[in-house]
Amino acid sequence: MQEKLPPQPVLLVLMACLIVAMMGASAHGAMSIPWSSLPRLLWGELQPGEALLQKVLFDIRLPRVLFSALTGAALAITGVTMQALFRNPLAEPGLVGISAGAALGAVFAIVMTAGGFLTVAAAAFAGSLGATFLAYSIGRRYSGVAGLLLAGIAINTVAGSAIGVFTYLANDTQLRDLTFWSMGSLAAADWKTFFAGAVDGAAGGIPVPAVAHSQRLAAGRTGGRPSGL
Repeated sequence: MQEKLPPQPVLLVLMACLIVAMMGASAHGAMSIPWSSLPRLLWGELQPGEALLQKVLFDIRLPRVLFSALTGAALAITGVTMQALFRNPLAEPGLVGISAGAALGAVFAIVMTAGGFLTVAAAAFAGSLGATFLAYSIGRRYSGVAGLLLAGIAINTVAGSAIGVFTYLANDTQLRDLTFWSMGSLAAADWKTFFAGAVDGAAGGIPVPAVAHSQRLAAGRTGGRPSGL
């Protein structure tokens, strides 16, 4: 049997890769920033002619880079929660219609309300929450995890059809917004959206380890397996 790598060195390597990737994303763009200048710009020790570089870094690059890292962390928490729920390492939110529900909410907001970044994000959250409750209600009523998966397939199909209808109704500008949103564009990210996302991510992510721990304790007392998150 192949031995598993210890988690601590792997975590350190991944953290180092993340820092390097964030530095690269902060340095490269329409206006390049030398890597050697990043620490100085962050600490405010400017040399002549670097005021514009610092403004680009703080007002444009850093909010997008930090928001992308926050988004990746939230997706990781979501994925591992779904894997614990289904006890399957291949499980992900798309299986039960959560991703389709979020996409439907965002498409509805873009086409019908012409809302901004926060409006679209709130609509996507509402759509994913509605899909989650619907899938859970159907799965719990009929056949547990198998029913949940079948409900997810049905939700994906219905949501995909509704997205097609809204896409047909969209004008050229809305179609452009739909395209960039589906590609995961972070062009609208700023410090306001970053801090709002950090609060939301903490509210959803911090309870997950506590719930998992309580499930393990319950399984240990009963001698069975955790019932899932």
